[in-house]
Amino acid sequence: NKTRTRHLRAACAILIGLVTTRDKSMMGKLIEKLGISPISTGLQEASPKMKIQHAFLDIFNFALYFQIPRLSSLIRAHPTILRSLMRVFEKASGSRKFTAVDIVIAAKVLCCLCMLGDLSATFLLECFEHKLASSLNRVVARFTILKKEKLAEAIDRLQRAFAVFESRCQRWSQNLAIDIMSSIQSQAARRNLPTRERKAMKTQISKFPVILEFVNCQQIRESIVDSNFVQLLSELIATSKSTSFPGDDTFRETLLSIVEAISQSARLLLDLNQSVLKQLLPALVSMLTSTSSTIRFLSLKVVSDILIQLFRPASESIDGNIKRIQTLTLDVIHQLIPQYKAILKDQEAITAKGLKLLNTLVEIDSSIVQAMTKYGITSHLIEYFQAKHMNNSLHTVQLLGSIIKADDPPDYMVLRLICQQHNLTKSVSTLLRQFYKFKKEWFYQPLLEIIHCLLMAAAGLKEDEDGKMVSAKASQAATKALLDQLRPMTEVISLIMELMLVGTSPSKQRKPSIVQIGISKKGSGSRTVSRAGTSHGVDSQSSLNSHTQASVRSLATTVLWLLVEMYPSSHNIILSQANLGRMSAGLIFATRHISQTRSAKIRNPELASDLEVQRNLLRAAYIAVGNDAKRAQILSNFCSKNSQFIRVLQDASQKYKAADSHAQKYAASLCHLISRRTNSTGTARRVNTGR
Repeated sequence: NKTRTRHLRAACAILIGLVTTRDKSMMGKLIEKLGISPISTGLQEASPKMKIQHAFLDIFNFALYFQIPRLSSLIRAHPTILRSLMRVFEKASGSRKFTAVDIVIAAKVLCCLCMLGDLSATFLLECFEHKLASSLNRVVARFTILKKEKLAEAIDRLQRAFAVFESRCQRWSQNLAIDIMSSIQSQAARRNLPTRERKAMKTQISKFPVILEFVNCQQIRESIVDSNFVQLLSELIATSKSTSFPGDDTFRETLLSIVEAISQSARLLLDLNQSVLKQLLPALVSMLTSTSSTIRFLSLKVVSDILIQLFRPASESIDGNIKRIQTLTLDVIHQLIPQYKAILKDQEAITAKGLKLLNTLVEIDSSIVQAMTKYGITSHLIEYFQAKHMNNSLHTVQLLGSIIKADDPPDYMVLRLICQQHNLTKSVSTLLRQFYKFKKEWFYQPLLEIIHCLLMAAAGLKEDEDGKMVSAKASQAATKALLDQLRPMTEVISLIMELMLVGTSPSKQRKPSIVQIGISKKGSGSRTVSRAGTSHGVDSQSSLNSHTQASVRSLATTVLWLLVEMYPSSHNIILSQANLGRMSAGLIFATRHISQTRSAKIRNPELASDLEVQRNLLRAAYIAVGNDAKRAQILSNFCSKNSQFIRVLQDASQKYKAADSHAQKYAASLCHLISRRTNSTGTARRVNTGR
C-alpha cells in the first residue's frame, strides 16, 4: 500500500531525526556509515505534509551544528544535496497557499544556509546558482504581507531566521573583504608571497563572487551595504589598482560589478552619499587609467550611473543636505573632466559612454562647459562633428550646441573653428540626408539649434529671457568674419525647408527622399506637395512626439528667415517651384492650426510653434519678393496655379488667424503685391484677393 509505505518512511525519518539530533556521537556514526546521500534523497522525498523533508532538514541542520568531521568534504563530493536543499526552499517559497508547514520549512532552510556559510562561502555560491536569490525574494515578500493570527508563530520563526541570515551575510561580506585586502597589501609589500599564503589568497578570491550574489539579491543588499562596506570597497579598488596578483583582472571586474549593483539603488546612494562621493567615486575615477579596456568601461559605466542619480542642478539645491551633495558631486566631476581627453580617444564603446555621460551632466549644469573648454574637450567634439566620423552621435551634436550657447557674448573664435574645421555646409547637408535616410529624426532639433546659434551670432543677435531677439555685444569684425564663413549655408535651404514639414502629412502618403521634392502634377488645385514626376505627396510622418515636431518646424523656419534676411543670394533659392511648394504646405498647416485652436478656444501646446512658423514664413516671403518685380512675378505665377496659397495668405491677413500684427501686415502686403502683379500682366488668371 503506497500510502502506508509513505507513512512508514516518514515515521522512520522522524525516528532517525529524534535519535541523531539529541546525540552528537549518534549523528557522527550515521554520517560515517551512510554519508550524506540519504539526506539528499530524503530532501527529495514526497510525503504527507512534507514530514520526511522536515526530518531530514533537522538531521542536516544538526549535522552542521555539531560540526561533524569531514562534513565539508562530503558536501563537496555530493553537491546534489545543495541542489536538493534549494528545491525544497523553492517549493516552499513558491507554494500557492504558503501554509505554516511551508513557513517552517523555509525557516529551517535559512538556518541551514547560515551554517553552510560559516562552513564555506563556496557552498552559498552554489546555492545562488540554484535560484537562492529568487526564493529569498519570494519568502521575504510573502511574510511581510501575511497577517494571519494562526501563522503568527511560524512567521515569527521565519523572521528570526531571516534576521540571523542577514546579519551573517553582512559579517561574511565584511570579513571576506578585509581578508582579501590584507592579502593584496601583503602581496604589494612583499611581492613574492610564500606558497601557503598564496594558496590562501587564491581561495579567498575564489569566494569573492558570493558578495556579488548578496548585493544582487534585493532582500539582502540593504542590510549588507553601509558606510563601512562602501569604505571597504573603495579601499579594495585603490589597493587592487596598483597591485598585480593571480586573477587580478577577474577580481577587479567582480569588484566593479558589486559597485554597479549598489549603484542601481537610488535610495542607498542618497543614504550613503558622503561615503559614495568622498571615497567610492574618486577611487572609481582613478580606475579609468587601467590598462584593461573592460575595467575602464565598467568604471566609467558605474561612475555614470552614480553621478546621473546624485547630480542635480544648482536651482534644486534647497536644503543643506542637497547643497552638500551638489558640492561633493561637482568636486568629483572636476576630477573626472581631465580624464576626458583619454576617454574620447579610447575604444568606441568607452567614448560613446563618455559622451553620453558628459552630455547628461551638461544638460543638468551648463557651467561644466567652461571646464570642458579648459581641458581641450571642445576641439575633440568639433573634430567629431562630421558625417562619417564614428563618434558623431546625438550626444556629440547636443554637446556642440551646448558649447555654442554657453558663452554670452559668444566666443567667436570657437564659432569660427567650427566653421573652419570641416566644410560646415557639406557636413550639415550630408548629416541631414543621413538622418533622414536612416530615420534618425531625433538629430533634427539639435542640428538646427547649432545652425540657428551660428546665424544669430553672425547677425550680432541673441535671445533674451522672453525669447525675443536683441542686439548682442560683439565686434563688427568678428560678426563679419563669421557671416562670410556661413554664406555657403544657403545651399542647404531646400533641406531646411523640408524639415518645416515634419509631422504635417496625412498618414496614408508615402515618404519620399529628402531631396528633389517639387509640385504635384495633379493640377492647379493640388492639395499636397510631391516629388517631381510622381503623384505621391510628402509623407512627413515622424517618430518624434508632437511637441518635438512642432519645435523642429519652428526652428527650421527661424533658420530660413535668418538666411533670407542675411543673404540676398538665398532669395531666388526659396522661390524655386519646389521650395514654394514647401512654403505653401508649411504655411497652410500652421495657419489652419492657428485658426482651429483660436476658434475652438482650446489649449494647444503647439500653438506657439505654429505662430512662429507662420510669422517666419511670411517674413521670409516678404523679404524675398518685396523689392524685386521679377521675384514678385514668380510668386504671383505660383499663386495663379495654386489657389490654396493665396487663400492662406488671405486667412493670415485676418487678425484672429495671424500670429501677430507683423505677420498680418506681411500677409496683407503679399496679397496686395500678388494682386497688383496679376492685374498688370494680364497673362495669369485673375485672382480675387478680396481687397
